[in-house]
Amino acid sequence: MKFQFNFWLLIAFFAVFGISACGSDDEPTDPRDEVIGTYNYSVEVTEIDLGRITDLDESGTLIVSKNGSDKLDFKEGGELLFTAEKIRNASNGIVFDIAPQTQNIGNGVSVTIEGYDVAELDNTLYNGRYVSGSKKIFTGFTFRTVIDNLNYQFFYKFEGTKQ
Repeated sequence: MKFQFNFWLLIAFFAVFGISACGSDDEPTDPRDEVIGTYNYSVEVTEIDLGRITDLDESGTLIVSKNGSDKLDFKEGGELLFTAEKIRNASNGIVFDIAPQTQNIGNGVSVTIEGYDVAELDNTLYNGRYVSGSKKIFTGFTFRTVIDNLNYQFFYKFEGTKQ
């Protein structure tokens, strides 16, 4: 009887601790967790205005935060610049796209923002990428608007380093 009791006690021990030790270590992580934060950025801006091309350089601070369950918001001074989507893991970071989006910037003026391919990761082009090792984010987007019946278009090539 004592042998049988020890045998069942041993089985119960392995059942309890064996099952609890086999918890899922492969739970998918949210790729956005690595990207959220504050960035110091520089941006090259090319303006196409009435046939003229003007190059500008700007810099500042940007905050990247989660939006819902699958997007990232890029904000400067509390104002939304654009939202990134189709966020996916890549071998050394994440990649994302910037779908066309329209925002009102005041005084009845709206702008359309849309990503363009500037980031390469694993031989594939994307609108943006975050590189884990360097903690840098890269993206490209256009900014189009009409003011007084004149079309303005700006091309932004953005690079930020996480603080």
